[in-house]
Amino acid sequence: MLFIGGLLLLGGVALPRFYASLGMMLLVLPVFFLHPLKLLVKKYLADGFSWSIGLLFLLPFLSGVYSSNIKEWLAVCQIKLPLLLLPFAALAWPPVPGKYVKGTSRNYPIPHLWRGFKGEANKEKQVFRGALKPLQAFFVLALFAACSWSIGQYLANETEMTDAYLRAKVMPVLMGNSHIWFSYMVVAGILFLIITWPAGKLKQWLHVAGIAFFAIFLHLLAAKTGLVFLYGSGFVLALRWLFTKNKKWMAVVAIAIVLALPFIAMQVLPTFKNRVLYMRYDFTNVANGQFVAGSNDGNRVISLQAGWDIVKENTITGIGYGDIIPAVKNWYNTNRPQTAPEEFIPPSNNWLLMWCGVGIAAFAAIGLVSFYLFKSNPNKKDWCWYLLCAMAFLSTLYENPFESQYGVYAFLVPFLVWRKLVQPANNFDGERQKG
Repeated sequence: MLFIGGLLLLGGVALPRFYASLGMMLLVLPVFFLHPLKLLVKKYLADGFSWSIGLLFLLPFLSGVYSSNIKEWLAVCQIKLPLLLLPFAALAWPPVPGKYVKGTSRNYPIPHLWRGFKGEANKEKQVFRGALKPLQAFFVLALFAACSWSIGQYLANETEMTDAYLRAKVMPVLMGNSHIWFSYMVVAGILFLIITWPAGKLKQWLHVAGIAFFAIFLHLLAAKTGLVFLYGSGFVLALRWLFTKNKKWMAVVAIAIVLALPFIAMQVLPTFKNRVLYMRYDFTNVANGQFVAGSNDGNRVISLQAGWDIVKENTITGIGYGDIIPAVKNWYNTNRPQTAPEEFIPPSNNWLLMWCGVGIAAFAAIGLVSFYLFKSNPNKKDWCWYLLCAMAFLSTLYENPFESQYGVYAFLVPFLVWRKLVQPANNFDGERQKG
């Protein structure tokens, strides 16, 4: 059940939302029925990574006490519930010994699902043959399939879609057509291919091909989130290699590629070129104080103005999460009646939006999450983990990753993948698993 749930959750980038939700249920429900709840809670409270993320659910949940719109509050709690349940359940998932993480062995000893959760040495083990490699491969293959679907949609309507890039539109993507969080996951996939670098020339070339495919796709999609994180991650890793690797020429080549990519893309990818032209046009309007209908950056700036005015209504405790959306709609109707209802968006900053709902406690919650993400790196030499942390933190400054189903998905899944499939795992009792 856990293995199937893992496949469905990892395949959420390419599967309908129902299957990702089903995968989460299969990963969570067995934990409550099969493991001692008291011990799970104790482990949860001792793990800053897990309980800090849980605060992102708990504080909005408690704001229901003073939220007048219970329907909106319930919808918020439903979206945020995985922030509490998935990290909690992950503490009891069967761990994989570190030396098997990269699939170097076909036998993966793990604790029996019903035994060994009281800090005692396991006397009975099961062999999970060949399960880790399919999980790792499925994560990448699901991303590849989702990207291929988008490319197919673009090629079927190439002229129309290319022109649409001049009007703030991009090619359709899966994950609810959220190009922000989809491109975020593609960058996470690139980092995954880097950190799981294999032995053997053939496998290495497959990883190179995968990285190149995802990088080209991000330029074809031309979503700002994906491109900024791609360039930033590539430049940071290249600089690190420059000072740590023996073959420094490889780092120099990597830096040159990162710097050259946008100029090459401008010449060969019309979607990228049109997207750059639109972003330049949009930024110029915002800089001049002109807010055009349908503007990406303009709508973000206006949403921040709305958020600040809402915060001033109740700075200390917030107005309650259930009342944020009604308050946003009321602000637009009062202050910007010319704005179309479909452009009524909540504050495009998760710190500000959460401040609207739960007050100044929002800063403690998101601050603790950011701190424990960086602190919880299972391998201090793994800079890809730090880059994931930076991506998660930066996304809270201009978007709301904790306020939508796919934002929560994009935030949680890469960290769970790293903790369970990339870095050495720990036993439930905190001791290093012995192979």
